[in-house]
Order: sequence, then C-alpha cells, then structure tokens
Amino acid sequence: MATPMVSGAAALMVQQNPNLTPDEIKARLMKTATKFAAGFSTATDAASGVTYTDEFDIFTVGAGYLNIPAALAKL
Repeated sequence: MATPMVSGAAALMVQQNPNLTPDEIKARLMKTATKFAAGFSTATDAASGVTYTDEFDIFTVGAGYLNIPAALAKL
C-alpha cells in the first residue's frame, strides 16, 4: 500500500514546484524519510556448516517511513 502514498506525496511536491525532476523527487522523499534499523538475515549451509549474514540496505527494504511535511519543506 505504499504506492498510493508515495505517488500522492510526489503529486504534492510537483504541485508545489513543477520544475522538479523525477530524480529530485525520489531523492527528497528518501532523504527526509524516517529511518528504521537495518535488517539482517542469516542462513547456514547444511553441507558445509558455513553461516552467511546479509544486511538489508535502503534499496532492498525501502528508505523508511514517508515524512511528507519534511519533503515539502525542503522545496
């Protein structure tokens, strides 16, 4: 359900400043988002016994919760 919220936020930003590019909109939404802790995943290979750990970044799990007033204030 993030899609309608993000597209609505982008529409508000374009309404406030029609000269924004799609990259500028994305960057401002990501920069002003309220961050959450990075996630981790571990898996152990049954054959070798080796444990692998992976950390999720903002491009895997998202940049955080939208902060629309902050994104609009940056304009």
